Amino acid sequence: MSETRYLSVTAVTRYLKHKFDTDPHLTKIYVKGEISNYKKTARGYIYFTLKDDKTQISCVYFDNKLDIKLKDGMKVLVGGRITIYEATGSYQIYLEEISEDGIGELYLAFQALKEKLDKKGYFALERKRAIPKIPQKIGVITSNTGAVIEDILNTVNRRYKGAEIILYSAAVQGPSAKFEVVKRIEQANQEKIVDCLIIARGGGSLEDLWAFNEEIVAEAVYNSELPIISAVGHETDFTICDFVSDLRAPTPTAAAELATPNAEELYNMIASYQKNSRFLLVGKFNATRMRILTADEILAKHSPVKILENFRQRLINLELGLKSNINNLLTFNKQKLLLAENRFRLLNPENKLENFRLRLNNSNVDLKRNYLTVFENKKEKLIFLVKNLESLNPLFILEKGFSIVEKNNVIIRTSDDIQISDTVNVKLFKGEFIAKVIDVKN
Repeated sequence: MSETRYLSVTAVTRYLKHKFDTDPHLTKIYVKGEISNYKKTARGYIYFTLKDDKTQISCVYFDNKLDIKLKDGMKVLVGGRITIYEATGSYQIYLEEISEDGIGELYLAFQALKEKLDKKGYFALERKRAIPKIPQKIGVITSNTGAVIEDILNTVNRRYKGAEIILYSAAVQGPSAKFEVVKRIEQANQEKIVDCLIIARGGGSLEDLWAFNEEIVAEAVYNSELPIISAVGHETDFTICDFVSDLRAPTPTAAAELATPNAEELYNMIASYQKNSRFLLVGKFNATRMRILTADEILAKHSPVKILENFRQRLINLELGLKSNINNLLTFNKQKLLLAENRFRLLNPENKLENFRLRLNNSNVDLKRNYLTVFENKKEKLIFLVKNLESLNPLFILEKGFSIVEKNNVIIRTSDDIQISDTVNVKLFKGEFIAKVIDVKN
Protein backbone atom coordinates (compact mmCIF):
# COMPACT_ATOMS: atom_id res chain seq x y z
CA MET A 1 0.00 0.00 0.00
CA SER A 2 1.51 3.28 -1.13
CA GLU A 3 1.86 6.16 1.30
CA THR A 4 -0.63 9.05 0.82
CA ARG A 5 1.05 12.41 0.13
CA TYR A 6 -0.72 15.47 1.64
CA LEU A 7 -0.20 18.89 0.05
CA SER A 8 -0.06 22.13 1.99
CA VAL A 9 -2.74 24.77 1.50
CA THR A 10 -0.13 27.03 -0.08
CA ALA A 11 0.87 24.34 -2.57
CA VAL A 12 -2.72 23.76 -3.66
CA THR A 13 -3.41 27.50 -3.93
CA ARG A 14 -0.25 28.09 -6.02
CA TYR A 15 -1.16 25.19 -8.31
CA LEU A 16 -4.64 26.60 -8.90
CA LYS A 17 -3.22 30.09 -9.42
CA HIS A 18 -0.83 28.69 -12.03
CA LYS A 19 -3.78 27.07 -13.82
CA PHE A 20 -5.70 30.36 -13.81
CA ASP A 21 -2.70 32.37 -15.00
CA THR A 22 -1.90 30.00 -17.88
CA ASP A 23 -5.44 29.38 -19.10
CA PRO A 24 -5.87 31.45 -22.30
CA HIS A 25 -9.61 31.78 -21.64
CA LEU A 26 -8.94 33.49 -18.31
CA THR A 27 -5.98 35.73 -19.10
CA LYS A 28 -8.25 38.07 -21.07
CA ILE A 29 -11.94 37.94 -20.23
CA TYR A 30 -14.86 40.31 -20.68
CA VAL A 31 -17.77 40.28 -18.22
CA LYS A 32 -20.87 42.39 -17.69
CA GLY A 33 -22.81 42.76 -14.48
CA GLU A 34 -23.99 45.07 -11.72
CA ILE A 35 -21.72 46.79 -9.18
CA SER A 36 -22.35 46.04 -5.51
CA ASN A 37 -20.43 46.76 -2.30
CA TYR A 38 -18.32 49.43 -4.00
CA LYS A 39 -15.24 50.70 -2.10
CA LYS A 40 -12.35 53.02 -2.95
CA THR A 41 -9.18 53.22 -0.83
CA ALA A 42 -7.14 56.29 -0.01
CA ARG A 43 -4.55 55.20 -2.60
CA GLY A 44 -7.21 55.12 -5.31
CA TYR A 45 -7.64 51.31 -5.51
CA ILE A 46 -11.18 50.19 -6.35
CA TYR A 47 -12.86 47.05 -5.00
CA PHE A 48 -16.39 45.88 -5.76
CA THR A 49 -18.52 42.82 -6.42
CA LEU A 50 -19.77 42.20 -9.93
CA LYS A 51 -23.05 40.26 -9.90
CA ASP A 52 -26.02 39.11 -11.87
CA ASP A 53 -29.27 37.52 -10.68
CA LYS A 54 -27.59 34.19 -9.78
CA THR A 55 -23.99 34.69 -8.67
CA GLN A 56 -21.19 37.18 -8.10
CA ILE A 57 -17.43 37.62 -8.46
CA SER A 58 -14.92 39.95 -6.78
CA CYS A 59 -13.17 42.65 -8.84
CA VAL A 60 -10.19 44.89 -8.19
CA TYR A 61 -8.94 47.87 -10.20
CA PHE A 62 -5.53 49.37 -9.37
CA ASP A 63 -5.32 52.12 -12.00
CA ASN A 64 -6.61 55.31 -10.38
CA LYS A 65 -7.25 56.91 -13.77
CA LEU A 66 -10.93 56.30 -14.49
CA ASP A 67 -13.20 58.49 -16.62
CA ILE A 68 -16.48 57.36 -15.06
CA LYS A 69 -17.76 57.54 -11.48
CA LEU A 70 -18.68 54.12 -10.18
CA LYS A 71 -21.40 53.45 -7.58
CA ASP A 72 -23.54 50.63 -6.28
CA GLY A 73 -26.30 49.54 -8.64
CA MET A 74 -24.45 50.62 -11.77
CA LYS A 75 -24.30 48.15 -14.64
CA VAL A 76 -20.81 47.95 -16.17
CA LEU A 77 -18.77 46.20 -18.85
CA VAL A 78 -15.35 45.11 -17.60
CA GLY A 79 -12.29 43.52 -19.09
CA GLY A 80 -9.30 41.91 -17.37
CA ARG A 81 -7.79 38.68 -16.19
CA ILE A 82 -8.99 36.18 -13.60
CA THR A 83 -6.48 34.91 -11.07
CA ILE A 84 -6.32 33.71 -7.48
CA TYR A 85 -5.30 35.93 -4.58
CA GLU A 86 -3.00 33.59 -2.64
CA ALA A 87 -3.48 35.16 0.78
CA THR A 88 -7.20 34.27 0.87
CA GLY A 89 -7.40 31.60 -1.81
CA SER A 90 -10.23 33.50 -3.48
CA TYR A 91 -10.41 34.21 -7.18
CA GLN A 92 -11.12 37.67 -8.58
CA ILE A 93 -10.92 39.71 -11.74
CA TYR A 94 -8.00 42.11 -11.99
CA LEU A 95 -9.64 44.77 -14.14
CA GLU A 96 -7.92 46.59 -16.97
CA GLU A 97 -10.91 48.48 -18.36
CA ILE A 98 -14.38 49.53 -17.13
CA SER A 99 -17.27 51.16 -19.00
CA GLU A 100 -20.87 51.89 -18.04
CA ASP A 101 -23.63 49.56 -19.23
CA GLY A 102 -26.65 51.15 -17.54
CA ILE A 103 -28.19 51.38 -14.06
CA GLY A 104 -29.03 48.28 -12.02
CA GLU A 105 -32.59 47.20 -11.31
CA LEU A 106 -32.23 47.49 -7.53
CA TYR A 107 -30.89 51.01 -7.84
CA LEU A 108 -33.81 51.99 -10.08
CA ALA A 109 -36.25 50.47 -7.59
CA PHE A 110 -34.56 52.39 -4.77
CA GLN A 111 -34.86 55.71 -6.63
CA ALA A 112 -38.49 55.06 -7.58
CA LEU A 113 -39.55 54.31 -3.98
CA LYS A 114 -37.57 57.25 -2.65
CA GLU A 115 -39.32 59.62 -5.09
CA LYS A 116 -42.73 58.14 -4.25
CA LEU A 117 -42.34 58.48 -0.47
CA ASP A 118 -40.84 61.95 -0.81
CA LYS A 119 -43.97 63.14 -2.64
CA LYS A 120 -46.13 61.64 0.12
CA GLY A 121 -44.24 63.70 2.74
CA TYR A 122 -42.51 60.79 4.47
CA PHE A 123 -39.18 62.65 4.55
CA ALA A 124 -40.57 66.05 5.68
CA LEU A 125 -38.54 67.63 8.48
CA GLU A 126 -41.60 69.04 10.26
CA ARG A 127 -42.97 65.53 10.99
CA LYS A 128 -39.77 64.22 12.52
CA ARG A 129 -39.89 63.71 16.29
CA ALA A 130 -37.22 64.81 18.74
CA ILE A 131 -35.04 62.14 20.32
CA PRO A 132 -35.32 62.17 24.17
CA LYS A 133 -32.29 63.86 25.71
CA ILE A 134 -32.18 61.63 28.80
CA PRO A 135 -33.84 58.28 27.96
CA GLN A 136 -34.50 55.65 30.60
CA LYS A 137 -34.91 52.72 28.17
CA ILE A 138 -33.68 52.42 24.57
CA GLY A 139 -35.05 49.78 22.21
CA VAL A 140 -32.66 48.28 19.64
CA ILE A 141 -33.93 46.39 16.59
CA THR A 142 -31.08 44.28 15.21
CA SER A 143 -29.67 40.76 15.18
CA ASN A 144 -29.04 39.25 18.61
CA THR A 145 -25.62 38.10 17.40
CA GLY A 146 -22.76 40.01 15.88
CA ALA A 147 -20.85 43.17 16.62
CA VAL A 148 -23.72 45.66 16.22
CA ILE A 149 -25.52 44.99 19.52
CA GLU A 150 -22.17 44.72 21.33
CA ASP A 151 -21.03 48.10 19.96
CA ILE A 152 -24.29 49.73 21.06
CA LEU A 153 -24.16 48.19 24.55
CA ASN A 154 -20.52 49.22 25.06
CA THR A 155 -21.18 52.77 23.87
CA VAL A 156 -24.24 53.24 26.10
CA ASN A 157 -22.45 51.83 29.16
CA ARG A 158 -19.51 54.13 28.51
CA ARG A 159 -21.56 57.29 28.05
CA TYR A 160 -24.62 56.91 30.27
CA LYS A 161 -25.11 53.89 32.52
CA GLY A 162 -28.57 55.09 33.54
CA ALA A 163 -30.10 53.91 30.26
CA GLU A 164 -31.31 50.32 29.86
CA ILE A 165 -31.08 48.57 26.47
CA ILE A 166 -34.10 46.48 25.37
CA LEU A 167 -33.20 44.21 22.44
CA TYR A 168 -35.88 43.45 19.84
CA SER A 169 -34.14 40.66 17.96
CA ALA A 170 -34.79 40.53 14.21
CA ALA A 171 -33.15 39.26 11.04
CA VAL A 172 -31.49 42.16 9.23
CA GLN A 173 -30.78 40.40 5.94
CA GLY A 174 -32.64 37.97 3.75
CA PRO A 175 -36.26 37.44 2.61
CA SER A 176 -37.75 37.48 6.13
CA ALA A 177 -35.84 40.52 7.37
CA LYS A 178 -38.38 43.13 6.28
CA PHE A 179 -41.24 41.30 8.01
CA GLU A 180 -39.31 40.81 11.26
CA VAL A 181 -38.21 44.45 11.39
CA VAL A 182 -41.81 45.63 10.87
CA LYS A 183 -43.03 43.23 13.57
CA ARG A 184 -40.48 44.51 16.09
CA ILE A 185 -41.35 48.16 15.37
CA GLU A 186 -45.04 47.42 15.97
CA GLN A 187 -44.25 45.40 19.11
CA ALA A 188 -42.19 48.23 20.64
CA ASN A 189 -45.00 50.73 19.94
CA GLN A 190 -47.59 48.45 21.54
CA GLU A 191 -45.51 47.74 24.66
CA LYS A 192 -44.48 51.40 25.14
CA ILE A 193 -41.68 50.51 27.56
CA VAL A 194 -38.88 52.30 25.69
CA ASP A 195 -38.34 56.01 25.04
CA CYS A 196 -36.91 55.60 21.53
CA LEU A 197 -35.83 52.97 19.00
CA ILE A 198 -32.56 52.30 17.18
CA ILE A 199 -32.75 50.25 13.97
CA ALA A 200 -29.24 49.02 13.23
CA ARG A 201 -27.10 46.64 11.20
CA GLY A 202 -23.55 46.61 9.85
CA GLY A 203 -22.41 47.49 6.37
CA GLY A 204 -23.04 45.46 3.25
CA SER A 205 -23.93 45.53 -0.39
CA LEU A 206 -27.10 47.05 -1.76
CA GLU A 207 -28.64 43.57 -1.72
CA ASP A 208 -27.59 42.99 1.90
CA LEU A 209 -29.28 46.20 2.99
CA TRP A 210 -32.35 45.82 0.78
CA ALA A 211 -34.73 44.91 3.61
CA PHE A 212 -34.44 48.52 4.77
CA ASN A 213 -35.42 49.79 1.30
CA GLU A 214 -38.76 47.97 1.38
CA GLU A 215 -41.96 50.05 1.44
CA ILE A 216 -43.52 48.11 4.36
CA VAL A 217 -40.51 48.97 6.53
CA ALA A 218 -40.81 52.63 5.51
CA GLU A 219 -44.53 52.55 6.43
CA ALA A 220 -43.78 51.06 9.87
CA VAL A 221 -41.12 53.67 10.59
CA TYR A 222 -43.43 56.47 9.42
CA ASN A 223 -46.36 55.26 11.58
CA SER A 224 -44.25 54.67 14.69
CA GLU A 225 -45.20 56.77 17.72
CA LEU A 226 -41.74 56.19 19.16
CA PRO A 227 -38.91 58.30 17.73
CA ILE A 228 -36.55 56.19 15.61
CA ILE A 229 -32.82 56.48 14.91
CA SER A 230 -31.71 54.63 11.75
CA ALA A 231 -28.16 53.24 11.73
CA VAL A 232 -28.09 50.89 8.75
CA GLY A 233 -24.81 50.16 7.00
CA HIS A 234 -21.68 52.28 6.85
CA GLU A 235 -21.45 56.05 6.68
CA THR A 236 -21.59 56.01 2.87
CA ASP A 237 -24.64 53.73 2.78
CA PHE A 238 -28.11 55.25 2.52
CA THR A 239 -31.43 53.42 2.77
CA ILE A 240 -35.10 54.43 2.60
CA CYS A 241 -35.25 53.73 6.35
CA ASP A 242 -32.63 56.46 6.89
CA PHE A 243 -34.76 59.07 5.10
CA VAL A 244 -38.05 58.19 6.88
CA SER A 245 -36.56 57.88 10.38
CA ASP A 246 -36.46 60.81 12.78
CA LEU A 247 -32.65 60.80 12.86
CA ARG A 248 -30.01 59.08 10.74
CA ALA A 249 -26.74 57.89 12.29
CA PRO A 250 -23.72 56.95 10.13
CA THR A 251 -22.96 53.86 12.26
CA PRO A 252 -24.58 51.86 15.11
CA THR A 253 -22.00 53.29 17.51
CA ALA A 254 -22.92 56.82 16.44
CA ALA A 255 -26.61 55.95 16.96
CA ALA A 256 -25.89 54.95 20.57
CA GLU A 257 -24.07 58.26 21.07
CA LEU A 258 -26.97 60.25 19.59
CA ALA A 259 -29.49 58.40 21.79
CA THR A 260 -27.70 59.04 25.11
CA PRO A 261 -26.26 62.04 26.91
CA ASN A 262 -22.63 62.15 27.95
CA ALA A 263 -22.69 61.54 31.72
CA GLU A 264 -19.63 63.74 32.32
CA GLU A 265 -21.07 66.60 30.27
CA LEU A 266 -24.40 66.17 32.08
CA TYR A 267 -22.67 66.35 35.45
CA ASN A 268 -20.77 69.50 34.42
CA MET A 269 -23.98 71.09 33.19
CA ILE A 270 -25.79 70.34 36.47
CA ALA A 271 -22.82 71.70 38.45
CA SER A 272 -22.94 74.87 36.35
CA TYR A 273 -26.68 75.24 36.96
CA GLN A 274 -26.15 74.78 40.70
CA LYS A 275 -23.40 77.40 40.75
CA ASN A 276 -25.52 79.92 38.82
CA SER A 277 -28.57 79.20 40.98
CA ARG A 278 -26.55 79.69 44.16
CA PHE A 279 -25.15 82.99 42.81
CA LEU A 280 -28.61 84.25 41.86
CA LEU A 281 -30.08 83.16 45.21
CA VAL A 282 -27.36 84.94 47.21
CA GLY A 283 -27.81 88.06 45.09
CA LYS A 284 -31.56 88.02 45.60
CA PHE A 285 -31.14 87.44 49.33
CA ASN A 286 -28.75 90.40 49.67
CA ALA A 287 -31.05 92.64 47.63
CA THR A 288 -34.04 91.66 49.78
CA ARG A 289 -32.01 92.22 52.94
CA MET A 290 -31.09 95.75 51.79
CA ARG A 291 -34.76 96.52 51.00
CA ILE A 292 -35.76 95.32 54.49
CA LEU A 293 -33.09 97.46 56.15
CA THR A 294 -34.18 100.49 54.12
CA ALA A 295 -37.81 99.84 55.02
CA ASP A 296 -36.86 99.57 58.71
CA GLU A 297 -35.10 102.94 58.54
CA ILE A 298 -38.09 104.56 56.83
CA LEU A 299 -40.48 102.98 59.35
CA ALA A 300 -38.35 104.13 62.25
CA LYS A 301 -38.47 107.74 60.96
CA HIS A 302 -42.23 107.73 60.35
CA SER A 303 -43.49 105.45 63.12
CA PRO A 304 -46.30 106.81 65.37
CA VAL A 305 -44.10 106.31 68.44
CA LYS A 306 -41.37 108.48 66.91
CA ILE A 307 -43.87 111.16 65.88
CA LEU A 308 -45.44 111.15 69.38
CA GLU A 309 -42.02 111.49 70.97
CA ASN A 310 -41.27 114.47 68.72
CA PHE A 311 -44.55 116.14 69.75
CA ARG A 312 -43.77 115.60 73.42
CA GLN A 313 -40.31 117.08 72.99
CA ARG A 314 -41.78 120.10 71.18
CA LEU A 315 -44.33 120.59 74.01
CA ILE A 316 -41.57 120.45 76.59
CA ASN A 317 -39.58 122.97 74.60
CA LEU A 318 -42.63 125.25 74.29
CA GLU A 319 -43.30 125.01 78.04
CA LEU A 320 -39.67 125.80 78.85
CA GLY A 321 -39.74 128.71 76.40
CA LEU A 322 -42.99 130.04 77.85
CA LYS A 323 -41.66 129.85 81.40
CA SER A 324 -38.48 131.56 80.33
CA ASN A 325 -40.42 134.35 78.62
CA ILE A 326 -42.65 134.85 81.66
CA ASN A 327 -39.67 134.96 83.99
CA ASN A 328 -37.95 137.44 81.72
CA LEU A 329 -41.10 139.54 81.55
CA LEU A 330 -41.54 139.46 85.34
CA THR A 331 -37.91 140.40 85.82
CA PHE A 332 -38.30 143.24 83.30
CA ASN A 333 -41.49 144.50 84.98
CA LYS A 334 -39.84 144.27 88.39
CA GLN A 335 -36.98 146.39 87.10
CA LYS A 336 -39.46 148.86 85.63
CA LEU A 337 -41.27 148.96 88.97
CA LEU A 338 -38.04 149.71 90.80
CA LEU A 339 -37.21 152.45 88.32
CA ALA A 340 -40.70 153.85 88.64
CA GLU A 341 -40.51 153.76 92.43
CA ASN A 342 -37.27 155.59 92.35
CA ARG A 343 -38.71 158.12 89.95
CA PHE A 344 -41.87 158.65 91.94
CA ARG A 345 -39.86 158.77 95.11
CA LEU A 346 -37.91 161.61 93.66
CA LEU A 347 -41.13 163.37 92.58
CA ASN A 348 -42.92 162.25 95.79
CA PRO A 349 -46.29 161.52 94.14
CA GLU A 350 -47.60 159.21 96.85
CA ASN A 351 -51.03 158.54 95.42
CA LYS A 352 -49.79 157.99 91.87
CA LEU A 353 -47.13 155.59 93.10
CA GLU A 354 -49.71 153.48 94.88
CA ASN A 355 -51.94 153.39 91.80
CA PHE A 356 -49.08 152.40 89.61
CA ARG A 357 -48.09 149.60 92.00
CA LEU A 358 -51.69 148.31 91.95
CA ARG A 359 -51.83 148.36 88.17
CA LEU A 360 -48.54 146.55 88.03
CA ASN A 361 -49.76 143.86 90.40
CA ASN A 362 -52.91 143.43 88.32
CA SER A 363 -50.79 143.09 85.21
CA ASN A 364 -48.77 140.35 86.89
CA VAL A 365 -51.95 138.53 87.86
CA ASP A 366 -53.31 138.79 84.30
CA LEU A 367 -49.99 137.64 82.89
CA LYS A 368 -49.99 134.55 85.12
CA ARG A 369 -53.62 133.82 84.25
CA ASN A 370 -52.89 134.11 80.52
CA TYR A 371 -49.87 131.90 80.88
CA LEU A 372 -51.89 129.20 82.62
CA THR A 373 -54.64 129.45 79.97
CA VAL A 374 -52.16 129.13 77.12
CA PHE A 375 -50.40 126.27 78.88
CA GLU A 376 -53.66 124.37 79.47
CA ASN A 377 -54.73 124.87 75.84
CA LYS A 378 -51.39 123.57 74.58
CA LYS A 379 -51.57 120.67 77.01
CA GLU A 380 -55.12 119.74 75.91
CA LYS A 381 -54.08 119.97 72.26
CA LEU A 382 -51.08 117.76 72.94
CA ILE A 383 -53.24 115.18 74.73
CA PHE A 384 -55.68 115.24 71.79
CA LEU A 385 -52.84 114.69 69.30
CA VAL A 386 -51.37 111.91 71.43
CA LYS A 387 -54.73 110.13 71.54
CA ASN A 388 -55.14 110.47 67.77
CA LEU A 389 -51.65 109.12 67.19
CA GLU A 390 -52.25 106.23 69.57
CA SER A 391 -55.48 105.37 67.71
CA LEU A 392 -53.50 105.30 64.46
CA ASN A 393 -50.68 103.24 65.94
CA PRO A 394 -50.88 99.66 64.47
CA LEU A 395 -49.54 98.29 67.76
CA PHE A 396 -52.43 99.94 69.66
CA ILE A 397 -54.93 98.33 67.26
CA LEU A 398 -53.21 94.96 67.52
CA GLU A 399 -53.25 95.21 71.31
CA LYS A 400 -57.06 95.24 71.17
CA GLY A 401 -57.02 91.74 69.62
CA PHE A 402 -56.86 92.60 65.95
CA SER A 403 -54.26 91.15 63.56
CA ILE A 404 -52.67 91.95 60.19
CA VAL A 405 -52.84 89.30 57.46
CA GLU A 406 -50.29 89.44 54.59
CA LYS A 407 -49.66 87.33 51.48
CA ASN A 408 -46.33 87.83 49.71
CA ASN A 409 -45.76 90.98 51.90
CA VAL A 410 -49.08 92.50 50.69
CA ILE A 411 -51.80 93.23 53.28
CA ILE A 412 -55.03 91.26 52.71
CA ARG A 413 -58.03 93.59 52.92
CA THR A 414 -60.83 91.45 51.42
CA SER A 415 -61.50 87.73 50.94
CA ASP A 416 -61.13 88.30 47.20
CA ASP A 417 -57.38 88.72 47.72
CA ILE A 418 -56.87 85.12 48.85
CA GLN A 419 -57.69 81.63 47.60
CA ILE A 420 -57.94 78.20 49.19
CA SER A 421 -54.50 76.61 49.92
CA ASP A 422 -52.80 80.06 49.96
CA THR A 423 -50.16 80.54 52.67
CA VAL A 424 -50.53 83.81 54.66
CA ASN A 425 -48.53 85.53 57.42
CA VAL A 426 -50.55 86.70 60.48
CA LYS A 427 -49.02 89.45 62.68
CA LEU A 428 -50.31 89.87 66.28
CA PHE A 429 -49.55 92.41 69.00
CA LYS A 430 -46.82 90.07 70.19
CA GLY A 431 -45.37 87.70 67.59
CA GLU A 432 -46.66 86.33 64.28
CA PHE A 433 -47.44 82.97 62.67
CA ILE A 434 -47.99 81.40 59.21
CA ALA A 435 -51.42 79.95 58.29
CA LYS A 436 -52.90 78.06 55.32
CA VAL A 437 -56.31 79.04 53.91
CA ILE A 438 -58.78 76.15 54.02
CA ASP A 439 -61.97 78.09 53.23
CA VAL A 440 -62.91 81.49 51.78
CA LYS A 441 -66.24 83.21 52.37
CA ASN A 442 -67.28 86.42 50.62
